[in-house]
Amino acid sequence: MKQISWLVALLFTANLQANTLKKVLVLDFKNILKKQEFNYLEGSITDAVRNSLKEKFVFQEMERVQWLEAAKDIYVVEDDFYTYSAAMNLGLATRHDVVIFGGFLVDTLKGGVQQMRTRVRILDLGKKKQIADFEMQNPIDNTIFNAVDKIAERIVKEAAAVLPSKEDAAAGRFKVEIPSFNQLSLRGQVAPLTINASRVIAPASQHAGSDFKNTLGVVLDFQHFGIFKEQLGVFAAGVVRSANDEFSYKLDSSAVPVSLQSFGGQAGFAWRQKLGNRFYLQPLLGGGAQYDILKFTYKNQTIAVTNSTGQVMNANEYSLLTPFAMAGLRFGYAVNSWLMVETGAQYNFLLYQGTQGHSLFAELGVGFKL
Repeated sequence: MKQISWLVALLFTANLQANTLKKVLVLDFKNILKKQEFNYLEGSITDAVRNSLKEKFVFQEMERVQWLEAAKDIYVVEDDFYTYSAAMNLGLATRHDVVIFGGFLVDTLKGGVQQMRTRVRILDLGKKKQIADFEMQNPIDNTIFNAVDKIAERIVKEAAAVLPSKEDAAAGRFKVEIPSFNQLSLRGQVAPLTINASRVIAPASQHAGSDFKNTLGVVLDFQHFGIFKEQLGVFAAGVVRSANDEFSYKLDSSAVPVSLQSFGGQAGFAWRQKLGNRFYLQPLLGGGAQYDILKFTYKNQTIAVTNSTGQVMNANEYSLLTPFAMAGLRFGYAVNSWLMVETGAQYNFLLYQGTQGHSLFAELGVGFKL
């Protein structure tokens, strides 16, 4: 029975993979000899190829600015886009299924006739092999744009071996894969102020981590985006905080040194909204729990501090575990395809026994796309 279950799961997984639209990368066709008078053909050929593919097939395509940024990250220069190694490395780095690339040379023949030789190659990255490699020749004259169209037509013919037609897509045999990614972030936190805090010590007073000023923390979190939509994600984080502060004794307002050690965990949902090519805004909602250790050092010489049994105290330490709900907002800037700088704020609503607390943290940190 287990073997049948494994077989069904394997067939289901294979079916999903087969029905996922392929991701196609069309690199700029390069003017290999860099003859400036023919630079216009780079865009003409590239656009003709892309438009012809879209007319015949259905596929996914990454925004040009994204794969250009990825090329910089792996040190692939634009002048090399026509080479096999550049196309293969960039296609693998950006997780494409098919890469179409090439370049052209313009030679001057006898009699001064100029001829363009265009080489086109198509890579199937899933199989890590080349499925097409051909060259076309045509004169540079008033028929040049007809020649460009013929190049595009030939590429469409070769690409039919790996790309589904619009008829296949209309029949519902293919689905669009939701882009997904993971991010690991490290952020610093500071809470310079308190909200409705209890900072006066009396025999029956209660205190918690949200009563401390100038609390500093470090947060490490993991995020996964691509749940139902590319922008929707989940996160889980761990946090360590500490603070050294002074409360006051109720009878004479003298200072009482206090310290805090806090450990917490939180999880929830996030939405990453792009604001252009590099900036993004990210609201978060979730909850968690934190474990606070508070230590009070009593140094007052005129007022005796006693516990509930009347014993004089020089120091007092206690701990509490508290659930909380949280909301946050982050503003990020993508330095490149894998490094982000983020700033923002987080609000915690803490559910103490019989009461509640509030904490507001400012944040600054970095994120690493995995």
